[in-house]
Amino acid sequence: MPLTFSPLPFNIDGFPLARISEQIAATGTWRIDPGDVNSYNEKMPAFSLLWAAASMLGGLSPLAHVELVVVLITSLVVLPAYLFGVTSCSRAR
Repeated sequence: MPLTFSPLPFNIDGFPLARISEQIAATGTWRIDPGDVNSYNEKMPAFSLLWAAASMLGGLSPLAHVELVVVLITSLVVLPAYLFGVTSCSRAR
């Protein structure tokens, strides 16, 4: 399979998280179903709640846009650490 751009999540964990986000956005509630095979993902709601809120505010599809948003969030998380490292190393000279 050629390496091409796909809007779908890059690993299988993204699919249940996107489904949980879609469920939260559709119903407006967060519910843990013990009989669900992905109940372990429902017990860790940070990403699902954040992504449901962001997709509702931005009018995005939880499954189609999750890949681009995860890249943006991870790069923004690393940026302050990088800037801190650059400024602390420049002061040491």
